[in-house]
Amino acid sequence: MTSLDDRKFEITNKLEKEQSNLNILVERLAKSSQISNGIDTILNTFETRLSRLEDTILPVYNETENLHKTKQNIDKTLQLLDNVISYYEVSSNVEDVIEKGPSVVTDGGIDLEIYLKSLNRLSKAQKYFEKHIPQSVELENVMSLFNKGSDKLSSEFRTILDKHNRPILPVALLNLINNDDDALNEDLPTVPIVIPPPIRAELITMANWLYNNGRDEYLTVYGKVRGHSMMKSLTSLKTYQRSVSGGSVHGTAGSPMLRPKFQNRHEPTRRPSTRRLQFFEKKANEVAIF
Repeated sequence: MTSLDDRKFEITNKLEKEQSNLNILVERLAKSSQISNGIDTILNTFETRLSRLEDTILPVYNETENLHKTKQNIDKTLQLLDNVISYYEVSSNVEDVIEKGPSVVTDGGIDLEIYLKSLNRLSKAQKYFEKHIPQSVELENVMSLFNKGSDKLSSEFRTILDKHNRPILPVALLNLINNDDDALNEDLPTVPIVIPPPIRAELITMANWLYNNGRDEYLTVYGKVRGHSMMKSLTSLKTYQRSVSGGSVHGTAGSPMLRPKFQNRHEPTRRPSTRRLQFFEKKANEVAIF
């Protein structure tokens, strides 16, 4: 009996423990369910509030985006207005520059690069008024100042040519042409520099601007001035040959420049060879350029 009682007691204790564990499990399940219900309630509340917040913020966001676009449009409009206003102010801004004129060789003038930039500003303003406001009084002011500036640039171009337009001395010309047929391919004397390279670069810049802006009268000016200089050079050469040949224009026996080459030749006259003619043409072209 004792063994049976012990066994019964042991089973009873196990049942009590299991019952206790079961009660704890049920209690914890109840708490877990309660917590789950609480979390579900919180999530539902959060979702509801989030939906309300979205309904409140979305119009504000859309309005902010519209305001941002409006600001961008205003900025672009202000930039365009500033650009247009600059066209109205360009005459007063560059008038002093145009009045002084360019100073490549003229004292008291404006640097050529700055002067051309001012003329370009006037040109842009003129095109704007011609396209959008052809009846504007400002168009007349801009055109008048632009034409005045262009005239001063052309005048400076002529002044530069006149200043550096010196005839070539007869001796220098003879040094260029006094070469025998057999020596045409040898090293020859350097062509005299008529216009210094820095001044030549300025002339090219001025000529390009005048040509691009429809002021091609500089071509006629250049042709006349340089042509006159070349004629003076040839006239001086002719006079020099006459003086050293005893009055004969065609004689060369008395020329100190030509005697070493031709004093031992006995043929009276001969036609220049094609190579010599080509050589003379080449040298004439080299002298004629800037």
